[in-house]
Amino acid sequence: MQPGRKMLFVDLDDTLLNRKKEITRGNHDAIRRTVEAGNLVVLCSGRPLCGYVKYIEELQLDREGCYVVSANGAQIYDPYNRRNLYYQPVTMAETAKLFEEAARWGLHCQTYDDTHLLVREMNRETEYYVARTPLPVRVMPDLPKGLDQEPIKVLILDLDDHAKLEAFREAQKPWTEGQVEIFFSNPYYLECVHTGNSKGSAVRYLRDLLQIPEENTLAAGDSENDLSMILACGVGCAVANATDAVKAQSDFITQADCDHDAIAEIIDKYMS
Repeated sequence: MQPGRKMLFVDLDDTLLNRKKEITRGNHDAIRRTVEAGNLVVLCSGRPLCGYVKYIEELQLDREGCYVVSANGAQIYDPYNRRNLYYQPVTMAETAKLFEEAARWGLHCQTYDDTHLLVREMNRETEYYVARTPLPVRVMPDLPKGLDQEPIKVLILDLDDHAKLEAFREAQKPWTEGQVEIFFSNPYYLECVHTGNSKGSAVRYLRDLLQIPEENTLAAGDSENDLSMILACGVGCAVANATDAVKAQSDFITQADCDHDAIAEIIDKYMS
C-alpha cells in the first residue's frame, strides 16, 4: 500500500448524505479529491448492499481499492471485483425468533434479500422507510417462511415509541446474547445482525487486510451504530447533528452538519 495512505470510513444517512438523501457538492468534491490523492473512502451503513448502488456510481467508488460495508458490518463488499470479502448473515432460526417476538410486541419487522426489501405487508412503517431508503419492495405475508437464503440483517421499527423499542431490546437479551447484536441506527430503527458484526469489526478487518496503520484511519458518523467504528479508528469524528452519545466518544466534532458539507470539513482537516 502507498505509504501514508489514509482511509475514511463514513456513514451514509445524516452523515455523508444530507436530510434529502443527497450528497452535497462540497462532500462530493472533497471525496473525489482525496481518492485521486490516493486515499481510500469506505461507505459504511446499516443499509443492505442494494441500497448503495446509486452512491457508489455517483462517487465513482467502483474503482480498485474501494469497499462498501453494509448491514452494519455483516457484509464487506468489493465493488471493483464484484465480490464479498466478508459475509455473515443472521441464521434462519434467529430471523424466525425476531419476527415472532416483534409480532408479539406489536412492532414492524422487515428483512432483505440481494435485491429487495422484504415485508409482510405494506404499512406506515414500510412507507416511511422506503421514502428515506428507496428500495424495491417484495410483500411476503408468511415471512420469514419463503426466504431462500439467510438474510444479512433484520430491522425492527416503531415510529411513535422509542421507549418500546428500548424495552424490546432489553427483553430479548436472554436469548440474543452471543447470537444477535441489536442496536439503534436512529430512534426508530432497531438493527439486528449476527453477533460479532459491527462497523467497528469491519474497520478492523479492512485495516488488517490492507495493512493500514490505525493512526491513518478515520471514521465519521452520527448515531449509536457508528460508535464502534468511531472508537476503532485513529480519529473518530461526529458530525454536528450527531447524538450527544456519539459526540462524547469522538475526537473531533464538525462545525457543519450533514446538510452543509460536514465530510468535506473532515477531509480538509485530516486528509489534505
